[in-house]
Amino acid sequence: MKKIWSIVFFLCLIVSVSVSGETVPDKKKNNQYLSATSAYVMSHVSNPVYGSVGGEWLVMGLARSGKLRAEYGLRYQKQLKQTVIQCKGRLSERKYTEYARVVIALTAMGENPENFHGYNLLKPLAELEQVKRQGPNGVIYTLIALDCGNYTNPVPEDSYQGEVTTREKLVEVIVKGELEDGGWAFSGKKADADMTAMVIQALAPYYNKNQKVKKAVDHGLSALSKLQLEDGSFATGPYKTCESTAQVLTALSELRISLRDPRFVKKGKTVFDGLLQYYKNGGFLHQSGGEINEMATEQALYALVAYQRCLEGKNRLYQMSDAAKVVMPKVSSSKEETKQYKEVSTLLQETSTKAFMEKKEEPFVEAKDSGEQTTEETKEITKKQKTNEQKTTGVTASVNEVVTMEETAIEEKTEEQKRFNGEKKENSSENTLWFWGIGSFVILGGGIGTYWKFFKKDNVSKE
Repeated sequence: MKKIWSIVFFLCLIVSVSVSGETVPDKKKNNQYLSATSAYVMSHVSNPVYGSVGGEWLVMGLARSGKLRAEYGLRYQKQLKQTVIQCKGRLSERKYTEYARVVIALTAMGENPENFHGYNLLKPLAELEQVKRQGPNGVIYTLIALDCGNYTNPVPEDSYQGEVTTREKLVEVIVKGELEDGGWAFSGKKADADMTAMVIQALAPYYNKNQKVKKAVDHGLSALSKLQLEDGSFATGPYKTCESTAQVLTALSELRISLRDPRFVKKGKTVFDGLLQYYKNGGFLHQSGGEINEMATEQALYALVAYQRCLEGKNRLYQMSDAAKVVMPKVSSSKEETKQYKEVSTLLQETSTKAFMEKKEEPFVEAKDSGEQTTEETKEITKKQKTNEQKTTGVTASVNEVVTMEETAIEEKTEEQKRFNGEKKENSSENTLWFWGIGSFVILGGGIGTYWKFFKKDNVSKE
C-alpha cells in the first residue's frame, strides 16, 4: 500500500509541474492563428502598396495562405502598376532586393513578372555585381525570386558589362559566406538568426541535390539550434524579436523539419512557443511588451503560412508552381450567404475597432531585413500606414470568403480565442504555470499528510 501511494504522489507531482501549451499545433489550430492574422492585416492595411512594409510581403503571405481577397490583391496590383509605369520599370538603382521582392509577390498572385505591363522586372537581377552590393541579403532574395517561379536566368541590358547572374553563382556566393560558427550574418563574424534562417530558406530547393549545400545548411541548422533561447524564440544581436523567430519557423518549414526536432526544443519550448509570445489580437509585437508592429505581423503571417503548407503537404512557401491568378469572383446573392457575410463583417469590424482603439504610438524600429530600405523610407511608409489605419472603418469581405471568415468568428467564441482577444490574461503559459504550481502545493501537502497518517503514525505506535 505504501508503494502504491508513493507512486501516485510522484505521478501527480510530475503532472503538476508540466506546463500545457500549443507546443506543436495541428493544422486546425495553426489555421486559427492564420485566419485571425490574415483578417487583422487586411483590416489595418486598407491599401497595400509597393514597399517592404504594407506591400509585397503582405500580399505574398495572403496569396500563399489562400486568404487573399480578390479586390485586395487587385488593389495592390493597381498601385504597383502605377509605380512601375511611372519609373519606367526601374524600381531602384542601388537596392535590387526591390525587384526580387516584387517578383516574389507577383508570382504568388499568378502574375508574370517578366512582362508586367510591358516591363521585365526580372531583367535587372541579371546584374550580379549590383545584386551583391547589398551583401547576402541581395543574393538570397535574388535566388528565391528566380526559383519561386522556376524562371530562366535573366539576360542583362546590352550596356551592362559586369558578371551575369546565374543560380550556380548565387548558390556559390551564399555557401562561401558561411562563417566559422556555421551560420551567416549581414555583417560581422558571428552568425545571426535572421540571416542564417533566410539563407536556409533560399538553399532549401538544393538541399538534397548538392552535397556542399547540404553540408552548409546542416551547419546553419546547428548554429540556429545554439542561438535558440529557453523560451523557444530567437534574437539577432542583443534583442529577441518576433521577426527573428518567424524567419526560423519559415526556414524549418521550408525544409520540412518537425517542431519536435530535439535541436529546436529548449526546456519543452518550441519555435512556435517562441512566436506565440508576440501574438496579440490578430497581430504580432516586434518585441515582448510592445505594441502590434506591421513588419513583425507580416513576417509572422508568412511564417504561419509556411508551417501550414508544411502540415498540409503542399508546395513550400516559395515553391509557387501552384499559384493561382487573382480574379474577381462571381458573387452569389443567396440569402444564407448574405446573412453569413453580414455576421462576419460585423464581427471583424468590431474586432478591428477594438484593436485600433487599443493601439498606441510606438517608437520607430528599423527594418530587420537590412539593405531593403533606409530608415527615412521606412518612417514614411509607417506614417502612410497609420494614416490608412485611421481611415479604415471596417472590413469588406467577398461572399466567397465567408466560410473562412466565419471560422474565425466561431473561434473567437472559444476560450482559446478569448485569450487571443485579451479577455483573459495574455500570457496563458504563465497562468497555467501558476495554476499547476498551486496544484503542486496542494498535492504535495496532501501527499505529506497521507504519508504521516498511514505510515509515520503507524511507525510511531510500533515504537
